[in-house]
Amino acid sequence: MTSNYLVILTVFLLIACSTQESRSPDQLYVKGRKNLSTQQGIVDIKKCAELGHGGCAQILGTLYLAGSGVEQDFNKAMKWQLAAWETGIDYGYAGALGALHAATYYCELSYFDVSPKKAEILIDSAFKILETLTSSYSKERMQVEHANVEEILEEITHIRNKVRNGECTRA
Repeated sequence: MTSNYLVILTVFLLIACSTQESRSPDQLYVKGRKNLSTQQGIVDIKKCAELGHGGCAQILGTLYLAGSGVEQDFNKAMKWQLAAWETGIDYGYAGALGALHAATYYCELSYFDVSPKKAEILIDSAFKILETLTSSYSKERMQVEHANVEEILEEITHIRNKVRNGECTRA
């Protein structure tokens, strides 16, 4: 009788584990964002980022910068922002935000050597990603996304001006 319970328990655990492992990066992204204030949400975001999801990489970089739910680590923050950037337009704004945040780190974060040249390359890329992304939007979608696009453009312009005016400093 006990062996039957063990078999049933083993089968149940195998099914539960295989279901957990088969989540797609997009499913992990949705679940992780929904539960970001929990340890499981952060685990989902990490796994999703490791699977190459730009949105998760960008979120994870932000978490590492702030030390929110993870130990603060500026190198990991940069790593994940650059990973988000490398996804380009594949995950919406994540590529542009990854480039923007990495440029900001190079321009303003005292942990990294100030690198206006790297910051400018990233800023130019953020602008191009955003431009490519929005050019593919329908008129209706652009109306919905207008505020998001404007906010990102303002941030890009701010960092671009700091770089071009030689105002990147060690904070």
